[in-house]
Amino acid sequence: MQMEGRKLGGRYEVISRIGGGGMAIVYKARDLKLNRYVAIKILSESLSNDSEFIRRFSREAQAAASLSHPNVVNVYDVGRDGYIHYIVMELVEGPTLKQYILDQGPLPVDEAARIAIQICDGLAHAHENQIIHRDIKPHNILLNRHGQAKVTDFGIARAASSSTITQQGSVMGSVHYFSPEQARGGQIGEKSDIYSLGIVLYEMLTGELPFDGDSAVSIAIKHLQEDPVDPRKLNPNIPDHMATIILRAMQKDPNMRYTSVRAMKQDLEYALQLGTSRPATGFGPRIENVFETIPLTGDDSTPSFTQRDDSPVQRPEIRTNNNDTRRKHSQNTVGEHTQRKLENQLKGISADQNKTIFQKTMVYIQEKLTWWQKLLFGLFTFAVIIFLAFYGFTKIWGWMGDKNNSSSDGSSQNLSGDMVTIPDVKGMEKDEAKAELEKLGLKVKSRMKKSDEVKPDSVLKTDPAIGEKVKKGSTVTIFVNIDGVKVGDYRGHFEQSATRPIPKKGNGYDIRIIYCASNGKAKTGQAYAQDPAPGEYIQKGGTVEVWVEPGNGICKKKPPSNSAYNLNRIPQLVASADPWLRGSADFISSSV
Repeated sequence: MQMEGRKLGGRYEVISRIGGGGMAIVYKARDLKLNRYVAIKILSESLSNDSEFIRRFSREAQAAASLSHPNVVNVYDVGRDGYIHYIVMELVEGPTLKQYILDQGPLPVDEAARIAIQICDGLAHAHENQIIHRDIKPHNILLNRHGQAKVTDFGIARAASSSTITQQGSVMGSVHYFSPEQARGGQIGEKSDIYSLGIVLYEMLTGELPFDGDSAVSIAIKHLQEDPVDPRKLNPNIPDHMATIILRAMQKDPNMRYTSVRAMKQDLEYALQLGTSRPATGFGPRIENVFETIPLTGDDSTPSFTQRDDSPVQRPEIRTNNNDTRRKHSQNTVGEHTQRKLENQLKGISADQNKTIFQKTMVYIQEKLTWWQKLLFGLFTFAVIIFLAFYGFTKIWGWMGDKNNSSSDGSSQNLSGDMVTIPDVKGMEKDEAKAELEKLGLKVKSRMKKSDEVKPDSVLKTDPAIGEKVKKGSTVTIFVNIDGVKVGDYRGHFEQSATRPIPKKGNGYDIRIIYCASNGKAKTGQAYAQDPAPGEYIQKGGTVEVWVEPGNGICKKKPPSNSAYNLNRIPQLVASADPWLRGSADFISSSV
């Protein structure tokens, strides 16, 4: 919704947006009564419609308003304007600690210790007032121009004496910084804030997060069962006493951590007195002019778990690819019950901080547009969907219609256009007749036949006959009159015979023997087919092919089907052709 220029509660004039997250958007505003600038956090519409959340959140925000400390961002007011729920807070000009780390890299030990001491002061004040922050992270630590650290965003804090605002079955807080007890969904107390502060101190000194992963569940499991890499391995300038403080604050067992943040503060002050390998530089000048105005909700890249948004991941500027390979597994393991609980709690949460274009668009629509703009956008979107659906349906329908028409036309053509009539080619020369038939899409095969009806090398007849209809692609045989010699009959003869062997030459033509098995129909060495057939004519100097049974089953070339001879007549043929073989006729007949 468009908030700039609006006046909330008749008192707070909204000037500009300065930040925001999944739960709320933060604006810079002017308090007209006290004539001062403030920060106003406006809850998102999705949470504003949850009456139970609003009731609990308002109660705990009022509890946070009771805090007054230099290291805590003061809450001035909690109000409602129509459907808009808002919290008025102190405006801090300066970066978040997360932004500062990204800008400066790993901080000097003394600077990190001074910031951690101030955080301890702010948390100690909250703990003494029975308020647990539950979401300590660099994004919720603000640094003003003088280097003063202020803890903010107690919006999801839980007053120790009241019920939690956490909805049943969900875990709130940021996955990279929350404690093992938060991962288990167990009792959360002051020591949970100590664990998170230990991770913040770890990140300040190393520039890296102790635990990272591809999903919220995998990161939560690492909080439960893996020990962090010793910070001294990542930054050799970290003194032993400072590393000891970090590792003690990050103990898996709450009983092994500091008893309170004041105890942790005392160790930090003592470590600061011991000195470091680097000279103290102070951090006020380094913060000057980093950012003019910052969001009180911190960096948007780390949402809380009630948002069901993308889980935070460490920014690429300070991320290392081999971080996971350096992890050491402790003796603690995650039980099946805890594993299932984590999967249910963190289901749908990704560790990737980058949102898709669609997600960013939806966030913009939800946060920037007024109700009537949203209505217009919805109507426009609906109209576009209807138009695209109608257009697509019309296109598909037209395409299917064209296809059906094409099929119908094609069917008609198949019924009439695919059939051709064999033209009258009788008397045409062989090549002329062949060209005429091929022009109609027919295949042409020629055979020789002796006749006095037409001149030599002219077509005598066709098969199928002239005038018949055939399909395109069919084979038509043309019989060509030839001025040649008549072919003799060599079927039933033997390649080796005492009286009548198959000759090498005929009457004006050559004879070529082809060996091909007859599948037991002929005797070894016996001719059983020939081409051209007996009685047909062949040009002088042509070749007659004769097929002979080789006896070894091989076949170099099969005979044409129209040249096969009725082998049942071979005994009579052989007996009549060769008197020397008459005695073998009965044997051949019995073997055929």
